[in-house]
Amino acid sequence: MSPLQFIADYNYIFAIIIPIATGIIGFMGAKYNRYVKNKKIKSILKLTNNTVDIILPTRHGEVTPTNDDKTVIEAEFVALNDLRAFYDTVGVIQDSGYEVSLVSDTDTLNNSNELKNIFCIGGPVANRKVASYFRRYFTSVKFGMPPDKYINDYNREALVDFIYSESSVNVGTIAFGETEFKFKRGVRGGGCIILIRLVGEDTFGNREHGTVHICFGNTVETNKHAAKCYTKYFSEFYRRVKKIRGNYFIVLKCTNDGIIDFSSFKDYIAEVFRIE
Repeated sequence: MSPLQFIADYNYIFAIIIPIATGIIGFMGAKYNRYVKNKKIKSILKLTNNTVDIILPTRHGEVTPTNDDKTVIEAEFVALNDLRAFYDTVGVIQDSGYEVSLVSDTDTLNNSNELKNIFCIGGPVANRKVASYFRRYFTSVKFGMPPDKYINDYNREALVDFIYSESSVNVGTIAFGETEFKFKRGVRGGGCIILIRLVGEDTFGNREHGTVHICFGNTVETNKHAAKCYTKYFSEFYRRVKKIRGNYFIVLKCTNDGIIDFSSFKDYIAEVFRIE
């Protein structure tokens, strides 16, 4: 029997087998792709155990609703875009097999466990836990505030270690000692995002110490965009950081629409990291 005759006689079998085989191959391919991505995520996170605390900033002060009138918030609150950043990061971390707890920056200051892995959302201006890391390891880093920026009395004392006044409203600056990183501010210009990793052995001299991640932007809006490096822009982010084995302090420009400019990628860890 010729091969063509065999196929013709048993065509009904192939009609059954081919869709099943295609489905199995597709399922296994998708499973393999998830395995590879999770392996990459774990290599970036470098967590020391199976639990992660995600720490959100609790804010206090004034917000501007759509009518441009200032609304005074007497109690502490969590910003919507901080929650959106949390939603992105918690999905990635949980999908990689880690247990996640959500805590406030105030709670973790009062109850600190050095063995825990920590993922902080929000910078030192907003997140008290992040402020404690900056005071300890990044004392030379200062964030420029535009001249029209209003700072209420409640926040002024907390911010003094991290900010300085700029002359321009449209151009933002982060000072890394004598080095400056500049970016455009505003609706069209957007801003910048910062991603930091502190590995226990390199930072704290203890392999069992939890890994610390810090993820934030120059505004609440760009906080949300920073988290996209672990989701939407993960492949490009991984390509840039996969060879960095220890700590990093990465700065990137972004637009207000969340487009991240990876050509602006710069790691400042060598310039700013200090153990006091």
